[in-house]
Amino acid sequence: MTKPIQFYILCFHRVRELLDHPKRILLMCLGFFIFSMMTSGLWWRLWALKTDETRRTQMIQEEIKMLATLEDQLAQAQSLKYIEKQAKDRLDLVAEEDLVFIFSE
Repeated sequence: MTKPIQFYILCFHRVRELLDHPKRILLMCLGFFIFSMMTSGLWWRLWALKTDETRRTQMIQEEIKMLATLEDQLAQAQSLKYIEKQAKDRLDLVAEEDLVFIFSE
C-alpha cells in the first residue's frame, strides 16, 4: 500500500479507538468549548456586561435618591412660607412690615 493510504488507515483506527472512550470525548469537548470561549472573547464580554450592570445599578440608585430629594423640594416649594423665605434669602427682598436698617460707613 502507498503511504497516503496507510496514513488514512492509521487515522481511522485512532479515531475508532478514541470513540471507544466516552470520557475522553467528553474531556475533549469540554476543552474545545473552553478554548472556543476564550478565543471568541465571550468571557471578556460577559465580565464587561456584569461590571456595566453593577455600574448602572449604582447610577439608578443615585438617581432615585436625587429624585426623592427633588420631590421633597417640590413639596416645600408649594408652601407660601418657603417662597417668602427664598425671596428674602436669595433676592434680599423684604416684606412691608419688616424694618430695614441702612448703615453708613
